[in-house]
Amino acid sequence: MPNCLDKKTNGQVIEVFDTQIFPPTHPDIAAIASQQEQPSIHGNTVWEASFVLMDFLQQFPISNASRVLEIGCGWGVLTSYMAKQVSGMVSGLDADSAVRPFFDYHANANEVSIEFIHGTMQRMTKQKLQEFDVIVAGDICFWDSLNKDWQNLIRRALKAGVREIYITDPGRPPFWDLVEYAEKHFAAEIWSHDTKQPHYIEQYVLEITR
Repeated sequence: MPNCLDKKTNGQVIEVFDTQIFPPTHPDIAAIASQQEQPSIHGNTVWEASFVLMDFLQQFPISNASRVLEIGCGWGVLTSYMAKQVSGMVSGLDADSAVRPFFDYHANANEVSIEFIHGTMQRMTKQKLQEFDVIVAGDICFWDSLNKDWQNLIRRALKAGVREIYITDPGRPPFWDLVEYAEKHFAAEIWSHDTKQPHYIEQYVLEITR
């Protein structure tokens, strides 16, 4: 999907809900990118779905004691935000190890302690998921092939005791397929939500609860 972050910020650091965000053309981020292997699974920027979910959770906050897992964490912007909102452990999972330096940079810039987990959601067993209360994800329904993986992950997570799952998306067909499945099998609601930070963005939030 198109991403307007650089066009709107001219490469300057921005702050959204007390979270510092560094776009791809910021000098520090560009320097990191020039020194290492490039991310290969859409981990080349900060996606706007993160801002929508941050705004949504500002209005509908989760429990402060929550242990949170972000799936498809990329550069760790949403992960860093979550660490500022809760006192529990916050982790980010991504299948692409090349995003780790960007993840660490945002964690350091925001002075938060967050764990990076290199792996796929297929490998998040029920035992591992028992370590978390809340799962968040932004803009991760970009392939039809991921839907079955998400369906299985949601089932395992709820059985493991995860009480809330939030998935934000601009409205791609695979996302609506997942919404239909979730509404049929789980306690699920779909919200249209917009934010004005860092600029106007409107997307959808799928909320699944136990």
